[in-house]
Amino acid sequence: MKLAKNDTDGQALSLTIGHREQWQALLDRGVAAGFNMGTLEKLLSHLANANINSEQARTILEPLIQDAQTNDDTRYIFLKIHECISKKAPPETFKAIAKSRHEAFKKARALLAQTGYKESTDNHSALLNATAYALESGQDPTFLRDILSAGKGKSFNRVAAVIEAGETLYYAGLEPEIIKLIMEDCLRKDLESQQMKRVTELVEEKLRNGTDHKTIRNKLWI
Repeated sequence: MKLAKNDTDGQALSLTIGHREQWQALLDRGVAAGFNMGTLEKLLSHLANANINSEQARTILEPLIQDAQTNDDTRYIFLKIHECISKKAPPETFKAIAKSRHEAFKKARALLAQTGYKESTDNHSALLNATAYALESGQDPTFLRDILSAGKGKSFNRVAAVIEAGETLYYAGLEPEIIKLIMEDCLRKDLESQQMKRVTELVEEKLRNGTDHKTIRNKLWI
């Protein structure tokens, strides 16, 4: 396995022989841990072109390499690192951001197993991703546990859509206790994804108009 001189976007890697050997060693370690070679090679190329040196890249990726159980989640962690690169985030923040997503997926898997959704973690279902992203955004695990428990018997995709709607309302600034009530309403009413999208749009509109949070929920279904 040899690190290509150019990445898939045609951006040349201007590396000295010594540096190339360090990048190659990192590529080989990642592949040995189970990472897809092409996916990892592209990420390393983009990191190098973003002026991240091989030692910085190693510190970003080493926790993932050491945790073999994260291999199924690697794609989503790599996507976050690519996002950091595209947004020109400071290099010193990459490790913490990658770690945050890494930990979010680990916590999501544990939470889903605890609430009877273990099957949803086997093939990277929408429910696993939605739960991980909600945790990454800062939502309370206890809050999410209650929603998952309330959603038992619903399809994984239906529960995932409710969690995604809750995350949207969280970012919109709605009070957590009101978010929970609305999410429980959506589950109880068995709303489809498009219906939940309309709910979030209505709530966001009311928030922009300065409506009291409790009033929003009380009048939402009238």
